[in-house]
Amino acid sequence: MVIGWNGGLDIARAKAVTSLASGSLLVGGEVATTSGNAEFGVVKLGPTGGINIGFGTGGYTRLAFSDDPLRVNSLGDIVELPDGSIRLAGSTEVDGPVDPNDLIFVPAVAKLTSGGNLDGSFGIGGLKIVSLPWPSDDIYFQRPIHQADGRLLFAGACVHCPDNEAQYFPTFLHLTTAGEPDPSFSGDGWLTPSSGPIGNVYPWDLALDAAGRILVLGTTGTDFALVRLTANGGAIFVAWTYTAGASSQYTGVSRLSPAGELDPEFDANGVRNVDFGQNPSGNDQAAFATLSGGRLVAVGTVFTGTLHFGVSRSTNAHIFSDGFERGSATAWPGN
Repeated sequence: MVIGWNGGLDIARAKAVTSLASGSLLVGGEVATTSGNAEFGVVKLGPTGGINIGFGTGGYTRLAFSDDPLRVNSLGDIVELPDGSIRLAGSTEVDGPVDPNDLIFVPAVAKLTSGGNLDGSFGIGGLKIVSLPWPSDDIYFQRPIHQADGRLLFAGACVHCPDNEAQYFPTFLHLTTAGEPDPSFSGDGWLTPSSGPIGNVYPWDLALDAAGRILVLGTTGTDFALVRLTANGGAIFVAWTYTAGASSQYTGVSRLSPAGELDPEFDANGVRNVDFGQNPSGNDQAAFATLSGGRLVAVGTVFTGTLHFGVSRSTNAHIFSDGFERGSATAWPGN
């Protein structure tokens, strides 16, 4: 399905989705007007895909971490907490610590009530921005993830963090459930490995395996890189963009085995492409994949003249032959 914002006038890119116990979905990403002020945007879908109008304003919630309409806010992950509240994680633009005229992206966390409104008991009015421990003028954060215990892990790349002068180093941040840097992670919550198998990897995405260990998907030079920070297995789903011919792009989803290889038990070859049937020369882009009730859900961006949220869900689990057709991840071996 294709989901427009502001009657389809605003630019919207879906980047995250989470499945609720009720079978509903929360789909989030960036929403911007034509002037470019991107905000966190979340829409709630019922089990059959309809907009839940009781959430937020008519089913939609959008928010920003600054009153400046030109600051960009980028949502990367959504999770429902045990009390039914909702935590959103991503990044926002702030004045650079070296030159205030140079904007940089820093981690940002928001908390919503179950009804989709900002929760004033968290941070300042439901919002929290994490300051950098170094005076970096060039840092980027990609997708954060929520761990099972509610803590958050961010990944990105940084120059001058703390002392790398000439290149980007991968940068990780671990936050407590309160949104503060976690001192049990690398001493102060921050990690910038400059050597070893991950030292030259630019992180793009994170995932957790069946035992809760961290997987980093990124690039090193012109090659893809998949790094597991600790050992053990679990299926890994990767959402990506597939280009057909000279112009058209489609949503693509891959499944990797615990060894990091394309899994032939997933749609026969490890790869599945989805065509939303919109503009044949459009730039459809996948961003995130998860499971909901045993069915695969992928979200991203669909171009119909402007950009909209795109959501794809398999009708059944026939693409699996190894037990993934069970109703939730909790039933998988190893969980």
